[in-house]
Amino acid sequence: MAESERKALLIERDWIHGVALAGGREGNPAATARSWPLAPTPAARLVPAGEETGAAADAGEGEAERGSGTARTAVFRQARAELRIEAGCALALPTSDLITRVLVLPPADRESLGAIVRLQMEKIAPCAGEELSVGFEVVAQEETGVRLFAAAMPQERLDALARELADAGLRLTRLDAGLLGWWRQLQALGLPVLTDGMSAILFEQGGEWDLLLADQGELRLARGLGTPVDPADLGRELTLSLLNYEMECGPARPQALLVVSASCPDTPWLEALRAATAGTLAPEWIDRARLGEPGLGCALREGEAERLDLVPPSWRHQESDLRKRRRFLMGVGAAVGLWAVLAGLLFAAPKVVELRTAAVAGRIAAGEAGYRAVSDVRQRVRLIRDYMDRSDSLLEILREICTVMPEGLELGSVTYRRGDAVKLAGEAGQPALVYALKDAIDASGRFDNGKTRLNGPTRDARMRFRFEIEARFKEGAP
Repeated sequence: MAESERKALLIERDWIHGVALAGGREGNPAATARSWPLAPTPAARLVPAGEETGAAADAGEGEAERGSGTARTAVFRQARAELRIEAGCALALPTSDLITRVLVLPPADRESLGAIVRLQMEKIAPCAGEELSVGFEVVAQEETGVRLFAAAMPQERLDALARELADAGLRLTRLDAGLLGWWRQLQALGLPVLTDGMSAILFEQGGEWDLLLADQGELRLARGLGTPVDPADLGRELTLSLLNYEMECGPARPQALLVVSASCPDTPWLEALRAATAGTLAPEWIDRARLGEPGLGCALREGEAERLDLVPPSWRHQESDLRKRRRFLMGVGAAVGLWAVLAGLLFAAPKVVELRTAAVAGRIAAGEAGYRAVSDVRQRVRLIRDYMDRSDSLLEILREICTVMPEGLELGSVTYRRGDAVKLAGEAGQPALVYALKDAIDASGRFDNGKTRLNGPTRDARMRFRFEIEARFKEGAP
């Protein structure tokens, strides 16, 4: 990936976020951010909680996984088109998909550290070691060794992800942990509590909670807390995490408790967190909007040296072999084609050009009058057809748009340029209605989908989403 182009996708439960950074690493690169919802699967909608048992539960779970994979493939394909991902991008996974651990290991070279990290992660993984993809990155150099953030992912999930990416035509440059991207964005705020002593940070992402424990700005613990159903569950998970850290690493006495979420948690949740710290810490809420766009931290990490990467080596070997084979075949084809062209130019081209020139000149001289007559008639017929054809008139376009326009979407203006384009402007209560209208316009067959442009949806002060859609007619349209 070029130095001036850094693109990353972040999976966050029911959403996939994308960020594209333009410009170098110096200063503030321009960021383009998009978010796409993951539609709920049929299995999740139709099977009530607690009613499936035995084989029915396994079948429902498998159907849900297939539905989720189909939805993610569609969103991956949409992200690739909207962010123009051609050279590949980084993909950050939620903590619920990973096995994470912060380790302190003796000093060693990177290859040796990789072997030790794999051994440590195999001890806590629920599957065999050969079924794991393991990655790590150094977060701090200490007198006793190096502190690492390690992550592992079962091969079964990686294979399913690989199929989704292949169906979407998306190539990965790096497989990252979304929690590290959020930590990067939080550090950019420069909060004093992050560097003055120990702090516990809770990240809430669509109902899922993650915990980071940092001391003097360096990671000490990284753990996913799952999806607590009530405040007591969240408080219990926080207490157990702090106790586990004390048993393994020493006293855990955070001086600050930060809660990063899109909206301030209700009082019972904050009280449960306060109780988990024996009432010594008052949770401080940080609006997630202050951190910037979701996925920005992952994009900023893209291209930096020795960052976490869970892409299996086999994937890179296959991709390298495929590129070599493609280059070889292209080279052979180019050589054969060049030889054929040179041979033709050397032996046959002069004579063929001479014969064809004489034949064309003779046909032109013999049929010039007839050609002009036929050309005049064709031009008149074309003019009559263009005048009589009203299939792409303004009334027909308005009729079809009104037929496919979703409820809840209002058009403010329509600009029509015959034979060129039609431009729609309006507002909607939800972004999904705007995307539904654009998809319906693309499916109508009247327009050149590759030149259809969507500006928005942009939320205004009235909490409405304004948009503009410009659709160009296909070549040859009246």
